[in-house]
Amino acid sequence: PRDGLLMKRGRDNGQFLSRRFVLSELEGTLNSSASSPPPFTQAKEPKAVIKVDTINATFQPEKIGNPNGLQITYLKDYSTRNMFIYHENGKEIVDWFNSIRAVQLHYLKVAFPGATDAEVNNAHGHLPLLMTARDRNDIYIGFNVCSDEVLEL
Repeated sequence: PRDGLLMKRGRDNGQFLSRRFVLSELEGTLNSSASSPPPFTQAKEPKAVIKVDTINATFQPEKIGNPNGLQITYLKDYSTRNMFIYHENGKEIVDWFNSIRAVQLHYLKVAFPGATDAEVNNAHGHLPLLMTARDRNDIYIGFNVCSDEVLEL
């Protein structure tokens, strides 16, 4: 599990505000909530609960206006949403990206226990497309993958 503060761009005013993010391998979710100072007491329900099988995370420094910018694209209520986050420390945002990918890989290994490591690793590269195609909501951001490739997995 990963837990920490990241700067998140507000949907309405575009300002970046500090938000607490919690990535749970056990629940397969990325949660965000209004930040509280350490030791991170959770007074309210999370503002967002995102299932990792719908996430596509990409580095987008130009779009976010920060060299450590990360765009999280995900599904909510059958529509595609975007969340823009950054951290002042480049290593920290890379660690978040890698943690998200690791939780997604764990999700695939649990969801497809009979798959070989090669099949899981191949599917891991196509995770956003693979997991959302099941619900007929494809996310193609950052991928040039045809549906035939997904069906071969």
